[in-house]
Amino acid sequence: MTIYILGAGDPEMERIEALLTACGRAVVHAIAGERRVHPGSAYAADSADGPLPLNRPWVMIECGWAPAAAPAEKADITVIDHHRPGDPGFGRPPAEFLAASSLGQVISNLSHTRPALISAWPGQRRASVGVPPDWRGLDVGEFVLDEHSGRWYVGIRVDTQRDAAAIEIPQDLVLAAAADHCLGAAYQGWCPGVHPVSLMTWRAESRAKFQRRTAIAVLADVEAAIAVLRVAPKRHLCGGLEVATITGSVPELPEAGTRSGISYEADGLIGPDKRRKIVLSSVDPALVRAWIVEQQSLGRETYGDPERGFAGAYLDY
Repeated sequence: MTIYILGAGDPEMERIEALLTACGRAVVHAIAGERRVHPGSAYAADSADGPLPLNRPWVMIECGWAPAAAPAEKADITVIDHHRPGDPGFGRPPAEFLAASSLGQVISNLSHTRPALISAWPGQRRASVGVPPDWRGLDVGEFVLDEHSGRWYVGIRVDTQRDAAAIEIPQDLVLAAAADHCLGAAYQGWCPGVHPVSLMTWRAESRAKFQRRTAIAVLADVEAAIAVLRVAPKRHLCGGLEVATITGSVPELPEAGTRSGISYEADGLIGPDKRRKIVLSSVDPALVRAWIVEQQSLGRETYGDPERGFAGAYLDY
């Protein structure tokens, strides 16, 4: 049986782990220095909190080995990720958010086994191949949107293994995939099947649960942060692109920027790896590209994905 190795914990990863567990899959967590990895150490893991037999396939989800810890004998490794160039989901546009997100990649991965998703999602709608809408060409693991209902389906392998069927993906997971891969684009209505108002309500409730406070408090912080963005000083990049500049801590700033569509850069942040950095959020891929070029011209190490609407640059060397 395949072993799934999970990276840093966050709301999306919690959903991934819950889905894998519901499907009866073996799950372990990547470890760095005796603790579960965090975003700054996710790609420098040195062990896991469970056994990793070399004769079983591994799926590494948003994590990787430190050079000294990489198993030289292991070849059967599948990567599920969308953070770095070369990842299966990196650089993919909002219209492909399900296939691009790590959660969507996990769903696709599970669909290639016997119908684990049917047992994990009891009561979800199923559609046989060939019935309306016409999905005769639907492959196992492929996503398809029912234009009439706005529901997403994934092709699955059925018991006979001679045919395929589609099963509806729960809306909670659809919203989670869109929010994690390209939140700003989802708020702009660029993710098919994701309604911005539904997303806003779901985000407030999900973030409130994760932060252990009320949705009303989260929404109040978002509105306050939007007000800050509207009056913040602006500067222009090449081509006349405008970005707001933020200093200091502003609660729910990323949520405010993506929901309002106001591009911003926030300075002086300390990442999980203890390095000072400046970060950018924008729903405009062209602005993200221009900002990255500008930061690189200053000799700074950068990261980011214009299609996902974010970038960053390290201020120390």
